[in-house]
Amino acid sequence: MEQHEEIRDWHVIAGLPDPDRLVELRRHYDAVVPLMGDNRRARMHALVEAEYALSDEDLLKIASARLRAWLAMDPDSVGGVVDSYEQTMRAMPGSIAMRRVQAVQTIALTMHSDELERLKDLIPSVLKQIPSLAKVRYAASTSSATSAVPVAAGAKPSKASRRAWEFWKRD
Repeated sequence: MEQHEEIRDWHVIAGLPDPDRLVELRRHYDAVVPLMGDNRRARMHALVEAEYALSDEDLLKIASARLRAWLAMDPDSVGGVVDSYEQTMRAMPGSIAMRRVQAVQTIALTMHSDELERLKDLIPSVLKQIPSLAKVRYAASTSSATSAVPVAAGAKPSKASRRAWEFWKRD
């Protein structure tokens, strides 16, 4: 397997300002596009291992830049890159998969709704549990100010005729 020396210092890339970090991640994933077969698998494996060897804080920075880099890539090329990433992730241990889901879902909640919808098209397996931000905002605007529990998108507000703990009473 070919060594990728430049991937070893990803903690340095994580410390870069956001725009520079995005440029670096874009460069790494653009380099995957022309690769085929074993070369692509080896490169992607090295990228994934480097990313998930980081601390949680650095992982969030790198994963955020990776997702935004994918959104900035050529639509005809990014699908193959994401597919290679998904194949590589399926071969990784469960602990890495869980860190990935946690990181991606945390990052997705901070993204603009247009970005989130485009990402859902790229990686639906990780983002399908996240409702669109428009639904979340609508639910928040229609829920009562005194409600301690957030209302799920599309849920009907509870009737005020009884309290929740008075389950034996009829409405």
